[in-house]
Amino acid sequence: MSNFYEERATMIAAGDLQEFVPFGRDHCKHHPNALNLQLRQLQPASELWSSDGAAGLVGSLQEVTIHEKQKESWQLRKGVSEIGEEVDYDEELYVAGNMVIWSKGSKSQALAVYKAFTVDSPVQQALWCDFIISQDKSEKAYSSEEVEKCICILQSSCINMHSIEGKDYIASLPFQVANVWPTKYGLLFERSSSTHEVPPGPPREPLPTMFSMLHPLDEITPLVCKSGSLFGSSRVQYVVDHAMKIVFLNTDPSIIMTYDTVQCLHSVWALRRVKTEEENVVLKFSEQGGTPQNVASSSSLTAHLRSLSKGDSPVASPFQNYSSIHSQSRSTSSPSLHSRSPSISNMAALSRAHSPALGVHSFSGVQRFNLSSHNQSPKRHSVSHSPSSNSNGSFLAPETEPIVPELCIDHLWTETITNIREKNSQTSKVFITSDLCGQKFLCFLVESELQLRCVKFQESNDKTQLIFGSITNIHAKDAAPVEKIDTMLVLEGSGNLVLYTGVVRSLPLHYKFCADSIVNSGKNSTKCAYSIFSLTGGLSDLKLEPYVDHYYRDYPTLVRTTGQVCTIDQGQTGFMHHPSFFTSEPPSIYQWVSSCLKGEGMPPYPYLPGICERSRLVVLVCITYLVYLFLFKLNFMLINLSQRIIGTVAGLNEKFSPFLSSQGFTLRDLETLPFGIALPIRDAIYHCREQPASDWPEAVCLLIGRQDLSKQACEGNLPKGKSVLSSDVPSGTETEEEDDGMNDMNQEVMSLIWSEDLRVQDVRRLLQSAHPVRVNVVQYPELSDHEFIEEKENRLLQLCQRTMALPVGRGMFTLFSYHPVPTEPLPIPKLNLTGRAPPRNTTVDLNSGNIDVPPNMTSWASFHNGVAAGLKIAPASQIDSAWIVYNKPKHAELANEYAGFLMALGLNGHLTKLATLNIHDYLTKGHEMTSIGLLLGVSAAKLGTMDMSITRLLSIHIPALLPPTSTELDVPHNVQVAAVVGIGLVYQGTAHRHTAEVLLAEIGRPPGPEMEYCTDRESYSLAAGLALGMVCLGHGSNLIGMSDLNVPEQLYQYMVGGHRRFQAGMHREKHKSPSYQIKEGDTINVDVTCPGATLALAMIYLKTNNRSIADWLCAPDTMYLLDFVKPEFLLLRTLARCLILWDDILPNSKWVDSNVPQIIRENSISLSEIELPCSEDLNLETLSQAHVYIIAGACLSLGFRFAGSENLSAFNCLHKFAKDFMTYLSAPNASVTGPYNLETCLSVVLLSLAMVMAGSGNLKVLQLCRFLHMKTGGEMNYGFHLAHHMALGLLFLGGGRYLRRQNKLLQFHLCSLTAGGDMCVHAYLSGQPFEESQLSMLACFLVYHSVPAPWHLPSIGLEGSTSFAELLFKFKQLKMPVRALLRLAPLLLGSPQPMVM
Repeated sequence: MSNFYEERATMIAAGDLQEFVPFGRDHCKHHPNALNLQLRQLQPASELWSSDGAAGLVGSLQEVTIHEKQKESWQLRKGVSEIGEEVDYDEELYVAGNMVIWSKGSKSQALAVYKAFTVDSPVQQALWCDFIISQDKSEKAYSSEEVEKCICILQSSCINMHSIEGKDYIASLPFQVANVWPTKYGLLFERSSSTHEVPPGPPREPLPTMFSMLHPLDEITPLVCKSGSLFGSSRVQYVVDHAMKIVFLNTDPSIIMTYDTVQCLHSVWALRRVKTEEENVVLKFSEQGGTPQNVASSSSLTAHLRSLSKGDSPVASPFQNYSSIHSQSRSTSSPSLHSRSPSISNMAALSRAHSPALGVHSFSGVQRFNLSSHNQSPKRHSVSHSPSSNSNGSFLAPETEPIVPELCIDHLWTETITNIREKNSQTSKVFITSDLCGQKFLCFLVESELQLRCVKFQESNDKTQLIFGSITNIHAKDAAPVEKIDTMLVLEGSGNLVLYTGVVRSLPLHYKFCADSIVNSGKNSTKCAYSIFSLTGGLSDLKLEPYVDHYYRDYPTLVRTTGQVCTIDQGQTGFMHHPSFFTSEPPSIYQWVSSCLKGEGMPPYPYLPGICERSRLVVLVCITYLVYLFLFKLNFMLINLSQRIIGTVAGLNEKFSPFLSSQGFTLRDLETLPFGIALPIRDAIYHCREQPASDWPEAVCLLIGRQDLSKQACEGNLPKGKSVLSSDVPSGTETEEEDDGMNDMNQEVMSLIWSEDLRVQDVRRLLQSAHPVRVNVVQYPELSDHEFIEEKENRLLQLCQRTMALPVGRGMFTLFSYHPVPTEPLPIPKLNLTGRAPPRNTTVDLNSGNIDVPPNMTSWASFHNGVAAGLKIAPASQIDSAWIVYNKPKHAELANEYAGFLMALGLNGHLTKLATLNIHDYLTKGHEMTSIGLLLGVSAAKLGTMDMSITRLLSIHIPALLPPTSTELDVPHNVQVAAVVGIGLVYQGTAHRHTAEVLLAEIGRPPGPEMEYCTDRESYSLAAGLALGMVCLGHGSNLIGMSDLNVPEQLYQYMVGGHRRFQAGMHREKHKSPSYQIKEGDTINVDVTCPGATLALAMIYLKTNNRSIADWLCAPDTMYLLDFVKPEFLLLRTLARCLILWDDILPNSKWVDSNVPQIIRENSISLSEIELPCSEDLNLETLSQAHVYIIAGACLSLGFRFAGSENLSAFNCLHKFAKDFMTYLSAPNASVTGPYNLETCLSVVLLSLAMVMAGSGNLKVLQLCRFLHMKTGGEMNYGFHLAHHMALGLLFLGGGRYLRRQNKLLQFHLCSLTAGGDMCVHAYLSGQPFEESQLSMLACFLVYHSVPAPWHLPSIGLEGSTSFAELLFKFKQLKMPVRALLRLAPLLLGSPQPMVM
């Protein structure tokens, strides 16, 4: 597997020595702070003397020192992510002067500056450190809590800490620091011992030399030492020995190595949290109570530290005796509970919850020692403050609180004392390595003695301590660990490089060094660390030529076949012991898997833990898949699969992907596998994608390509109904955004779909209706104040028409995005119809009475607002009748929104849970909008069920369904219309004769003798036509039992007009008397009946390809007939004809233009012409209007045909016509067609375009919607705004979660092959030119027909296959190409989805 994953291979390559140049060095040269220094260094001394005079000389002399300054240093580490995991890049921390440069880079990407810091004084040291955020200081907190990753910069008087989140801390140092070390708990400081420090006298204890700080906001505390050898038997005290220096610190395990400069010995200590009893010992407090002498010693230490932090002599502190005396009286009264001094600064109350920038800079080291950030013990409970407190008074405090230690070092091991030991035997390098058996060694190099000392250590059985063994000395000049192969590289005294595994000498490497060390760990490391030759040299020495050939095939450029000298005694090779898994030929993973697939007997595949992990993973995955599929009983070395076998394919789909993830298998591993091995694995993963489990972790979701579910898995602990970002919204803006109705959208999922821009935020801004609109009106000098107010209100009225259209689009955008909480009402966003006029932001309202406002203008807008709120509820939500009634508003002005809410509950299937008693209660109230919403809702919930209870409910509101002798009910007209549509929904697709007969008659219902049926007849006729179409949906000429009704002929008469037929049925008596109000005579009023009849024909014959009916719907081809048809009806006719001839719809402009009659095409005018042609026979206005409406109808049918497909050809065609209509609106001759007609056609085309790109969020369509959103004047009315924002909602339907097809082009081509494949082949063979879309269709056609159909294959049981892998094995017997299997697999498996991932 090495040729697929080179970085994990165990081959070691060698190269020439190269100088390592830190990246930060070059960056510092170009840093602004380095400019003055460079100029000064380049300037001669004579110029400095002449230019600056004495001042220049003094300045030059001040820069001269007899000590060599440390000019630069750096350290490298493996990249670490924000969650603490290793990532594929390296990090460099470079220090030079006052600057620190943090850079990152990888193999594929050059180093780049990540952060740069400049401080006031020279940087002594810079390092990475992780601080625990939690205030829980127990040991378990350090393995589970979050950490704050920081860069720490040590200066002479302070230490700066900068977190990667942007927080900055500065802690003043109470002493000079010699060195600082990062630990798993925080920082560890070594205090430098000054030469002028006076040794402590008898009354005083020596000052500690090591300190710790667990968080930037914590105080610096002394380190406690528990020793059994250096300081006596089990003695606990502060670390006060100046001879003990830290030479190495490790975080896992948490150990410290120190060197005693007096005894010349190395020791190892465990770093841990201090225990309570140890804390009491060093503070001189026993559990029974302290003595005055002990307390005096503790306070003396505190005073020592404080005086030292001021820079004074430890002996000369004038406050020591006072503090000690007061501590004596305090300790006798209450040894365990103390109160703070009243004079302590307010900094004492600062905790980690406060901002780190609050006053941290203004406190000295004394205050840092005098204060504490946490209540670590009972001694820190009460805090009192005095208004007269000041910094000077703190030194005269009547009470002194001791500093409580945080960390302790526990002695583990000390090297034995030898008779002969050099004075300067301090180690120069320490590291931890492990051998191939997993044993760990602590190795430290003593250069003065040319020794590498290795100490083996291991954990105790209870995992609480480390046990160190004997020491092994290796003669070496230098050494370095090779972590990936559990070895270390040793440079022997002779210059040979040798690989050691633990303390066992392995193979010598064929490369010799002079006196150069492998890794120069000093501050000026300039030599490359790992320059070694090839492992193949040792293989050649062992006469393992097949293995040499194996590596040579994988790495031909890294293997050198000449100039190698055998360093292994050939006489000794015969005595070598070969393990049982070792073979003469290298094991081949491909051959092994291939033999398993063929059913051949194979020996167990060799597996060495820690060596061939990748081969183990591949074998495990492949064989597990075969065991799941064919129940093979296979075992191989150290891997027993019998416990993992599940003998069903269903179990495979549920457990295969989680099993892969548990083994560390990722998509990157899958991509590196060859096709033959990856194919069955991809097939299993594909099946897991279809029905993933809800409890799968994020890693499994990423493996199967469901990043959307991985985000939801991270959010699984959030309560349903709450916004994903609800916890992240600041309190100040929460109330502002909680009412727009879009807070419950899953922002994380949408950020995965549209991750490159802010289109979602833009859509949310366009669809919000909860905030006042901006009314921009300029007051001209001739306008009076009253006229200006009227002008603003008229402008607001135009904007309100747009605002009232927003809920429809918002309902589509937020579709099924909310899970309501049963104890909370559904939040319905406010429909704000007020405005704000700049510059004073004054309120503009329509209720002032200055202008005429249509009555009940907001009725339907409020209704749609309620529908939008109800459509947010997901179908899987758990709601009941009580919750529906609970949402009923108490205020009458919100009744319309509740009516829409009821309709929405019916659309998403929840209204079936509403009790019958509640339905009766709502209907008896007599509220018109509530009745409309309820009737439509219950009908939609019972779609196509012919439910008798709902039928009776609807029949009460439709006079035509009541008996002739029944009492006439005063049912509002709009309620009748809703009931008629409801009948169509309940009987959808049933072809129920009686219902169809009644609805057919209701399309042409004549007006009554009085005022009944005389108003809004068009809406009732249209509703009846739509209902009839739904009842007979798609039945075409197969309307069984309705031949006597002559449905198509009657609808055609309603469409074109003629004499009204005799009214049949039991209601014929009602229509004998003519209307006294409307004089229609015996002819049919096509203005009333044509829309409903046309759409009824379209729905009845939908997709039937009935050309006889389609010919009835053709646009007139003579000027005479065109004058008898309204242009708007031509749009409906064209739409109906195309829906019937469904298979003839093609996504190109040529097909769209083919729907225009020849007379219109030949006499159409260009709207860009200035002068119009004159003709007495032709009406140019009629021709132009007919042309645009026919084009719009064809585009609308194209939108229905390719809805949700994101078909590129359909998109390009519709986008072209949309741009054309926008151009026509500004053309010179736009008045011929009429701006209203052009706006209507543009809205229709935009809706079609949005249907094709539904759920995709296409930017070009969004730009059109955004442009039309800004148009509010002229011909723009409520209907246009409704269409534009409906298109915007469709474009982002459900936040991008619906109508998104994964294999758009493939599905389009497969659907289009039958319609246009033969025509493309004929055009290609005859040499005729054709478009690019036809060329791609031809390519699909040829590939499709080059593969045999299922019935052309011999019968070998292909139809019974249940998975793609099973098909693959059966298909091998046919010796057919893979493309045939890719085509036949969806058919044979019964799944329409393609198998390509």
